[in-house]
Amino acid sequence: NKTSAGAITGTFTGRPQGSLVRGSNGDLIISYAGGDGNDVTLTAVSKLQAWRHAHFGTIDNIGTAADTADADGDGIPNLMERACNLNPAASSTLPVTTALSGANLEYSYIRSVASVQAGDVFTVEWNDSLNPAGWSSDGVTQQVQSDDGSVQAVKALVPAGENGHRFIRL
Repeated sequence: NKTSAGAITGTFTGRPQGSLVRGSNGDLIISYAGGDGNDVTLTAVSKLQAWRHAHFGTIDNIGTAADTADADGDGIPNLMERACNLNPAASSTLPVTTALSGANLEYSYIRSVASVQAGDVFTVEWNDSLNPAGWSSDGVTQQVQSDDGSVQAVKALVPAGENGHRFIRL
C-alpha cells in the first residue's frame, strides 16, 4: 500500500507490470496499479490461467485464449494443446499412436504433468461407430509409462471388440 501520492516507480525484482511471478505456493500476477491505483498487488492465478498468460498475455478465457479457440489453426483447441503439452502458437499434431496388441488396441498419448496436477481428467473412450451417443470407457485401462516431471507418456488398453477395430478418442 503506497501511502504517498503518485505512481509506483521501479519494479519488484525487475518484474514488469502484468508479469507472472512463480511462487512456492502458486503463480501470481504482479500489478503496480492495484488497490487505489498506486499499490503493488499480487493476484493468485490457477495453472490454467498461468498457461494462458504465458501463451496469450491474458488470464481470461476469451478470444484466441479461449479454451475452445484454435489460435494456430491446426484443428486442436487450446485446452487440448495445454493438456498434451503442445504450443498453441505453432501447428501441431496430437502426440498419439495406436497399435493392435492381442485382444486390445493400445492407444498411447503424451499429457502435461501440470495439467494433471491442475486436476484435468484424461479419459480414453471408444465407439464402434461415430454415433455421438455411443462413446464408452468400459474396459479401458490406463498406465503411466514414463514421467519426466514435465510430461507423462500414457498407454491405454482398449478392448478391440468383435471386428478388431474401434474409433478411439481422448
